[in-house]
Amino acid sequence: MAKTPHHRNAAGDFYVQRDCCTLCGVPWDVAPDLFSYDDTGCWVARQPGGSADEARMLEVFARQDLKCIRYRGRQPRILHALEQIGERRQCDHPIGATLLSRLVSWFTKLRL
Repeated sequence: MAKTPHHRNAAGDFYVQRDCCTLCGVPWDVAPDLFSYDDTGCWVARQPGGSADEARMLEVFARQDLKCIRYRGRQPRILHALEQIGERRQCDHPIGATLLSRLVSWFTKLRL
C-alpha cells in the first residue's frame, strides 16, 4: 500500500513518507549525499545512481528508526535485497507480486 511521500523527495523509486521523520540522523550519517533535511524532517534529495549508492540506501533502510523510508519501485533485484534485510514491509509493491519477481527470488535463493 502506497504511503504519502514528502513533497521534497526527488522523483524516483525511493522516498521518505510525509510527516514521519523524527530527525534520527541515520540517513545523513550513512548516505548524506542521497538525503536532505531541515528542522521538520528529511527527504530523498537524490535517487541512487549506481550499485554503491544502492548499497548505502539499503543500509539506511536497515538502520532507520521509524520505517519512514520506502521503496515504490518494482525492480526485482531491489525488492529481493529489501526482503533479505527484513524490510519487505517498506515496499509499496512487495516481491511476489509478479511471476518475474518470484522467478528472480527463486534463482537468487538457489545461488545462496
